[in-house]
Amino acid sequence: DEMVALLPAAHPLAERAAVALSELAADEFVLFKPGYGLRRVVLDACAAAGFQPRIAFETSQRETIYSMVQAGLGITLLPRSGIHMLEYTWRLVPLEPPAIEREVSLAWKARRRQSEAARAFREFLVGKF
Repeated sequence: DEMVALLPAAHPLAERAAVALSELAADEFVLFKPGYGLRRVVLDACAAAGFQPRIAFETSQRETIYSMVQAGLGITLLPRSGIHMLEYTWRLVPLEPPAIEREVSLAWKARRRQSEAARAFREFLVGKF
């Protein structure tokens, strides 16, 4: 699941086709609170790019992150597949290679009968990722 940058509309790099993560080193980040897997993905990616992000805000709510980015209070990285555009004006900007990805897993009990709905959901997820 590919990570992308969410930048305020007025950000100097918001209209670029793609940005290198290192170009965002001076920005303040809005991240999930400690304990969230996505936070670890962002911290590890920033470390690999040679910097430690300055964290302006932490939250447990994705909608709060969206609102803070829109208000220009910071930037963030989120998985492309989980972004809800709604009425937001922030910009989704892909990151230059190498891609930053998070692994998505799906597990089920092989010896347990699955309902039609469960099988359909599994097939949908496998097809999406």
